[in-house]
Amino acid sequence: MADNGKVVKSEVDKSDWRWVKVPAKDLYGATNDGVSINFVKYEPERNEEGVFTGREGKYFLDPITADEVERLQALKLAAEMRVLQPTQDQKLFEILRRGGKAIPNQTNF
Repeated sequence: MADNGKVVKSEVDKSDWRWVKVPAKDLYGATNDGVSINFVKYEPERNEEGVFTGREGKYFLDPITADEVERLQALKLAAEMRVLQPTQDQKLFEILRRGGKAIPNQTNF
């Protein structure tokens, strides 16, 4: 019968782990709220009271988690940039060029 009362220590090889930084500010200059993976939050540094200090967060993570945190940060940055980029509505420009008048049965305006 196995002794279930023993605590087994597993040695984790951290040779391939790396530091991941979470910036203190987002693209808009506001406090970055970080990213979350399975209810684990990776965010900028906080003090003992839970208030952001204005410094980036640094996490020593395994390769899979580090890749995911970096991927989520990149997606978040891309989404913020997309909001700032003006998208040109080509259909609206066509209507404005015509002066608001519909042109029936024409494909080239």
